[in-house]
This record gives sequence, structure tokens and C-alpha cells, in this order.
Amino acid sequence: MSGFMAKLTDRAVHILEGKDAIKLLQGITTNDIEKFVSSSQAGLFALFLDPKGRILCDGMISKISQFDKTKPVFFIDVHKAHKEFLEAHIQRYAFRKDATLHCLDEDMEVQATFSEIILPEEKEGTRQKWEDLDEQLLPKDDEDTLNIHGYTAFVDPRNKVLGTRTISAKEVLEIDENIIKKDANFYNAFRMLAGICEGPDTVNHIPHMLNFHLLNAISFNKGCYVGQELIARTHTQGILRTITIPFIANSNLENFDQSLFVPISLYESNDYMVKQGEKILDIEGKTIGQVISCNKNIGLAKVKIESSEGKALFADGVSLNLFKPLWLSEVYSDDKDGNRRIEN
Repeated sequence: MSGFMAKLTDRAVHILEGKDAIKLLQGITTNDIEKFVSSSQAGLFALFLDPKGRILCDGMISKISQFDKTKPVFFIDVHKAHKEFLEAHIQRYAFRKDATLHCLDEDMEVQATFSEIILPEEKEGTRQKWEDLDEQLLPKDDEDTLNIHGYTAFVDPRNKVLGTRTISAKEVLEIDENIIKKDANFYNAFRMLAGICEGPDTVNHIPHMLNFHLLNAISFNKGCYVGQELIARTHTQGILRTITIPFIANSNLENFDQSLFVPISLYESNDYMVKQGEKILDIEGKTIGQVISCNKNIGLAKVKIESSEGKALFADGVSLNLFKPLWLSEVYSDDKDGNRRIEN
């Protein structure tokens, strides 16, 4: 068995085009779009922030297969719950700019290919080549055609533990017989066990507290953008006391294989055990964090580092076992005061 493939039916695909598309995205996202378009990278992850630096929406930005930076056209896929927000947000900042957003949600799909034991060889964001589908996608109207062919595939730009992402016309990709078909719910459980948050669960959070500074979501060298002040201040301080890590409910980790990149075997598709937003308490009843996302018996917790490690924890009376994914364990170090410093 070589891995899993899931159609991410909870994603909405858009196309952004126009000569000002690069300038527009550069000013309203956390990542460096100008650097991206000049690179060989095919996919980029970015956040849209409010002026106070809190997350409004996260999204995947990728180049079409015949990308030309003099006539830029990008795919942007976001959670379907953020579809209307993205369209309104782009329209607001695209005023008097040559940049237009089209929704292709009905005609295109996003698929992820991933494994708990095998990682892509290439670095995050690298273009991947499947068979040449050469599929022409939809016209904008009767007179003007987007004229986009093929597909876009790339190593997930957040972290390669999430495998490879493909954007294509619906029902055109053939799945290898050695790959097990899964649904979006299974993929999201896999993503949570990797310690990575997305979609509505990110809204109104500070990016650093969701580990996004470690997931290639933020450029600290680009110019000004909406929400930059809080991001720069947090990063300059260099000390982080709150992080986001996975948990498993009502179970122990005695048989946890720590050599796995993502321990998907911990996931059980039974009833939900805890609710989003529940406070996480230690045995003395002290609040040390919050459940920010859940999927049956697993989820993501935003916790105070020094208060959560090695302790019995509970949410709504349910015992939680928190753990760090392999990739996250490698990027934190203690300073002399016992605080975790940000390692980039």
C-alpha cells in the first residue's frame, strides 16, 4: 500500500486573474507573492488577516500549469465556509485594480495524496507531474475564455507530511490501484493528527499560536500588508508560550508508534467525544488551553506549553492525551527561563 487519496469536497476553487493580481495578493496576504511568482514553486500557503493581525481566512494559492507572470492567473482554494468571504474580500481590495476573481467550485476539485510512512522527496510547494491531462477548463462567458489546460499539482506548501495536492477539472484524475480512496473527513483527521489547523477553526486566532510561522505561511521579509504589525511584533519577541498540538480522547498512547509521521491509526470514526471551544483543564481544574478543532476521537488543542506537558488533562470530563507530531518536536527549543523559542 502506497498511501491514501481523498477528494477535498470541503474546498472551493477560484481563479484570480489580471495584471494587478500579484500586487493585490502581495498587500493582503502574509506570504511573499512576488517571490513566489519568480520561483519554480507551484503552490503557496497564505493567511488573510484583519488590521489587528488576527486570521480572517487561510488559503492555498497556486499557479496554473502555463503560468506567465506578465499575465498572472492563480488558483486560490479555500474552505467552502470562506467562499463568500474570499469573494467579498478580493472585491473590496481589487477596487480600481485589474484583478478579477472567478469561482470554479462547480467544475474543479482538489485532491490530496498522502501517507503516514512516506513523504514526498521534494520540498514543500514543488510542482509534481502526473500524466498530461491537457483538459481545457470553463469559459468565463461566451466571448472570453480563461483557456486553462491540464492540472496543477504540488507538494503541500505547509509541510510535506500532508503529501501532494492536485487541482484539476472534476473526475479527470485516475487513481492508482495501490492507493486507498478516502473522504475529506479522513483527510482532515490526518491533518489534525499532523498538528495543522485550517478553515473556520483558524478564524480570529493569532497565527503564531496555530504554528503558522512554522508552516511556511508567513514571510518576515516582505513589505507591508494588512495585519503585519502584530505578526512582526510577535516574531521579534521570539518567545512563544502557546502552541497548537493534536490530542486523542479517552485513550492512552502506550501503543503509539512514534516513528510514524502521522499516526492515523489513532483515529476512530465513532461519536464526537469533545466539542470545539471546550476549555482544557488540568487535574486541579486550572484552565491551560482550549479545544479549537475536533474530529470524532481526535482534535487540535491550543495550550500553554509549560502547563500542559506531562499532565493529566480533561475537556468536559473527557481525558485527553496531547502529543507533538515529529515535525513539531524538531523546531522548538527551551531558553534559560524554560520558555519555548521560535525556531525558523
